[in-house]
Amino acid sequence: MKFKYILTALVAASLGFVGCNEKFEISSLEGVEISSSVVGFATEGGTKSITLNADQAWQIKDEDVPAWLSIQPVSGGAGQTTISLTATANTGAQKNDQTVITFADGKTQIVKLLQDGGEPTASTCAQVIAGDDGVAFKVTGTVTGIANTHYGNFYINDGTGEVYIYGTMDKKGNTNSSSNSYDNLNDPNNANSWDISVGDVVTVQGPKKKYNDTHELVDVAILGITKSLLTIVGETEYKVDKEDNTIDVKVVYKGNDLQVNTDACWLTLAGIDVQKDTTFVKLHVAANAEDTRTAEVTFSSNIPGQASSASITVTQATGLSMYTLPFAEDFQAGQGAFEINDIVARADGKDIWAFASGYGMKATGGSKVDTKSMLISPKISLAGVASPVLTFEHCGKYCGDQAEELTVWASTDGGETWAQLLIPNEHPNNWGWVNSGEISLAKFVGKDYIQVAFQYISNTAFYGTWEVKNLKIEDRALQMTSLAELSNAATSASVEYTVNLKDAIVTYVNGSNAFIQDATGAVQVYSKTHGLVAGDVFNGPVKFTQTLYSGYQEATAIDFSAATKTTGTVEPIVLTVDKLNKDYTRYTCCLVKIEGATFATGSAGTAKVNDTMSQDGASVATRTQVNAVAYEAGKAYDVVCVPVRYNSAPQVSIYENPIAK
Repeated sequence: MKFKYILTALVAASLGFVGCNEKFEISSLEGVEISSSVVGFATEGGTKSITLNADQAWQIKDEDVPAWLSIQPVSGGAGQTTISLTATANTGAQKNDQTVITFADGKTQIVKLLQDGGEPTASTCAQVIAGDDGVAFKVTGTVTGIANTHYGNFYINDGTGEVYIYGTMDKKGNTNSSSNSYDNLNDPNNANSWDISVGDVVTVQGPKKKYNDTHELVDVAILGITKSLLTIVGETEYKVDKEDNTIDVKVVYKGNDLQVNTDACWLTLAGIDVQKDTTFVKLHVAANAEDTRTAEVTFSSNIPGQASSASITVTQATGLSMYTLPFAEDFQAGQGAFEINDIVARADGKDIWAFASGYGMKATGGSKVDTKSMLISPKISLAGVASPVLTFEHCGKYCGDQAEELTVWASTDGGETWAQLLIPNEHPNNWGWVNSGEISLAKFVGKDYIQVAFQYISNTAFYGTWEVKNLKIEDRALQMTSLAELSNAATSASVEYTVNLKDAIVTYVNGSNAFIQDATGAVQVYSKTHGLVAGDVFNGPVKFTQTLYSGYQEATAIDFSAATKTTGTVEPIVLTVDKLNKDYTRYTCCLVKIEGATFATGSAGTAKVNDTMSQDGASVATRTQVNAVAYEAGKAYDVVCVPVRYNSAPQVSIYENPIAK
């Protein structure tokens, strides 16, 4: 026998949205009796029960239970079962859902689920962003941009966040998809349009939806609009050169007055021209003799109970008197325009950097003490420069580790931050002069200027002397002879370089990854067709196509057909973790060996494990790269690895099993 159930009067009475002419009819299955196949809930939610009589086992699957409802029990055998359904309060749109009871023979019974909608309380944009999909929100914010006037897509911001309005109902309650009479969002000739503009404050109500990373309110109703008293017409970001300038800002305002405010003393009000519908505000920008500078100018207007404001930004190019390329300083008559910054001064008060006639600029620390000092160039313009190259000559003696004690740095922000540059050729530590090699500054192209600095360090073990002279910065093609020069030249662009290599050896190959190393540094090659084998040694011209990947140099193609290839023995560079951290730029992509290191976590032969490797109080992040890598936490190992970077941060790659001590 079959049973047919119609929505009962009791259920209908609890649902304000169920009309007197609307009914739900859901067929019941043979051998199944259900007390009600439609269950309705009021806005505040609550618990309701239905009785199921079945001649076989049944269940309600998790995916068939709406998120706003809980059901107990969700399975049972033949016979009579009372099923409880509990709904949460509904602050969103009306709910029209269902659940499905599945029986042992595969047949199903549908139970219709309904709930009245609620009137949402006022929320912030931040609460909308944090809210659940399907929940209705009422929020007030300023219109910051209009994406589509026909569908009614725009952005609002209330200071706590920004929400995208995706679809707006017109004044008749139509959406673009629901009626042919839908009217444009801000057509001033249409009496049914909302006439919304950027700067207006609107109150909207609608359900939340997250689309990818965008938090939206969909097909909203407009509950209120407060028209902006002020609008800036045209651009809001101005860029001017270093000379005296004037800026004309076009403003439309409806308030009692117009106020113009800025904290920048180099911006002044030069005049106001009031016309019928528009006011032109003229701002004077003073000549700039300093660094690049930016200021905000705010325009505001008000009436009793309401105020509106909008702003522009003004950015002025640097006006510093800077040197241009080619730039040269031989240090034969003094320190020139260079400045000295003693970061850790000598205890005896003597100069660390000083001019030495016939030798250039000379740095030396006191006996067995810590010192640190920088010899800093003036600002050198990079305007119109394509390929700046730094070279210099240097010599010294009594130095310990030149990669740590004698370094070169570059800054493009007046010394606030510094980036280390590799010195391709160290001096022989016996007073013999050598050329530094080609140091590319291409990664800084696009900045207003650059400063370079020689940094000298002495310590209790080594207090060497460093002499530099004949510095040049030129805009010219690179003539590379080392991998350090290639590393210095890496930029975000993919560029082909030819390097005349000397005894460069392939230290490690793992599939598409290969590492090549010479006496100055190393590079990584990532290519499925690189054709490299560990132990290959190259002399002569090799072409690399390289770019920056994850913060360090990576070659995506290599052509060694014009070079001489022989075979050599791969030997890792033995380092301490402390030494590696101090000279990480120098040893990036080199094959190194850390002896007696321990790990914090351990790896049971698993790939892609992040860990920390420590030795004598110093530590560095690590990552296993193949399944073969296995080690235990806390146990001492000799580790052969490759220092690289991940998102610019140091991270050592481990390709082979560490050897237990």
